[in-house]
Amino acid sequence: MLGGLFGSKPGAPQARPAQAAGQATRSDSIIGAGAILTGTLIAQGSVRIAGTFEGNVTATGEVLILEGGMLKGDLLCDSVVIAGQIQGNIVARRVAVQATGQVLGDLRLERLASDEGGFVKGLVTMEESIGLEDLIRKAARGKLGPEPGKAGEPQIEAQPEQTGEGEPGPPSAEASDAGANSTPAPKGRAIRKS
Repeated sequence: MLGGLFGSKPGAPQARPAQAAGQATRSDSIIGAGAILTGTLIAQGSVRIAGTFEGNVTATGEVLILEGGMLKGDLLCDSVVIAGQIQGNIVARRVAVQATGQVLGDLRLERLASDEGGFVKGLVTMEESIGLEDLIRKAARGKLGPEPGKAGEPQIEAQPEQTGEGEPGPPSAEASDAGANSTPAPKGRAIRKS
C-alpha cells in the first residue's frame, strides 16, 4: 500500500502552509462519483476526482484520482495518486500509481511509486527538477501546453501528400521518418513506450 508515500505517514493529517494576510486561501475541488464534467480546471489547492473529468487539470496541491474516477486530459500538479484512470499526459513532482490505477499517457516527473498491478503505458521521463512553479504560472495564464523536448510533446506526424486528383497519396519517406525519434531525448532517464 502507498499510505506512507513520499515520507508521509498513513492516516497523518496533512499540514497546510500558513496563509499571509490578504492572500487567497487554498481549497479542495471535488468531482463526486457519478459526476461527468467537461472543461478546464485550475485549482489553488488539491483536487479529488471520483467521477469523470474531460479536460486539462492544473493544481498547486495533490490530485487524487479515486478508484472508479477518470481524467481524460492532461494533468499538471505537485503530486498525484492514481487509483482510477488517466488518459492523458502528466507533469508532476511525484506520481503514485496504486494497484487499481492506470495511466495511458506520458509522464514527466521527479519521483515515481507504483504498487504491484499499477499500469503505465507511455513515455516516462524522470528529471531532477521539472520547474513546476513556472509551468503552473503559465497554465494559470492560459498558456498550458507541452514544452519543446519534454514528455507530452506532440510528435511530428506524417501528412499525406496530395495527388493531382485531390486525393491524399502515401506519405513521403521524409515525412514518415520525421516523427520517428527525430527529437533529442529530454534530459534525464527515459523509458520508451512500446
